[in-house]
Amino acid sequence: MLMRNLVFLTVFTILFLSVEMVNACVDYYVQAPNFNYDPQSLSPTLGVTTINITKFTCPQPVYLRINQGNSSSYQNRHMNSGSNRLKYNFYVQPNSASSIWGDGSGGTYTQLISGATSINLYTIIEAQQNIVPGAYTDAVNFYFAP
Repeated sequence: MLMRNLVFLTVFTILFLSVEMVNACVDYYVQAPNFNYDPQSLSPTLGVTTINITKFTCPQPVYLRINQGNSSSYQNRHMNSGSNRLKYNFYVQPNSASSIWGDGSGGTYTQLISGATSINLYTIIEAQQNIVPGAYTDAVNFYFAP
């Protein structure tokens, strides 16, 4: 009998929530993709989230900072579906796990903003994670602060 490998597609969403710090002087919108994840793929799942700053009226430059979401550390970000976890992270460069976006602590990356611009956060979901099918989410806060 011929057996087929089943491929589970998992949709995940990262909810970007803004914390009002100096955000009153920054107008922006976020383009965040949804991903389909195949746990049998040998390659990580890649995506790009873009923060588009359309107006900047702050009296001084500010940093874009991002929290760890549901995770207890920046290095181990994960999304949840009930008690199940899917590992991922935001990186400064595509296809590179060297610089992780964060709040500047523990060597994480922030970016100084002084005007209208677009900023990419490259998402990498680790390959071949043993997960159950489901909708995985994370709530990530980002904010602009001196």
